[in-house]
Amino acid sequence: MLDIPRALSKPTSYGKDSTGFTLAWNRLAVDDEVQVFCGSDADTPHKLDINSWSTTQLSQSKRINFEAGARKYSCFVLACNDCGCSMASETEVVTLTDVPVAPQVVVFNPSACAVQINWQLFGNGGSPIDQIAIEIAERNWEWTEWTGRCGNVGANSCQINMDDLGLYSQWGLTSGDRIQIRVRAHNENGWSDYSADHTGIVRMLTAPETMDTPQSEIEESMINIYW
Repeated sequence: MLDIPRALSKPTSYGKDSTGFTLAWNRLAVDDEVQVFCGSDADTPHKLDINSWSTTQLSQSKRINFEAGARKYSCFVLACNDCGCSMASETEVVTLTDVPVAPQVVVFNPSACAVQINWQLFGNGGSPIDQIAIEIAERNWEWTEWTGRCGNVGANSCQINMDDLGLYSQWGLTSGDRIQIRVRAHNENGWSDYSADHTGIVRMLTAPETMDTPQSEIEESMINIYW
């Protein structure tokens, strides 16, 4: 005896990226037809047009592409046969993701010993940030990634020694040259844009030159040191 199908379990989503996601579910009987309903943002979920699946497998899935400008998808499934359709399953909510928002470099604090860079992250695109990249412009204005101790996820500042940017480094900067630094962030969808160029530029400062070895002269009651 045929009866209306029982409600299906909540569908699951996987493979989410910047273009869409895959929705998966399990049928209770191979003779049941599964209807998939999805809606973006505040839209009421509507039935998706799905090609007929002539399969005996209970597990099924469908790739769903994101609509332009949408931020969230809500999807549920129900099973149907000749007697009717089941109650809707629980709703699977999928938050759309994108690359992070470009960081902003907010502070440079140069001294003769080091330059301090601070940056601010405004949005992770709905996906955790897993990398931070810092680039510094060389003297010929080509950008080179800084691979020093800074740039770890969770940090928002970096202190770089002036000596590491100086004339004998890869950057080849000398006293008075501009120091230009930019930052970008990465998540599962890729890299953000760089922070804006020409923000917070400072001048290269150098520490005093090494002094000559002092000399001493001993007198009867004192020692004179000269340099």
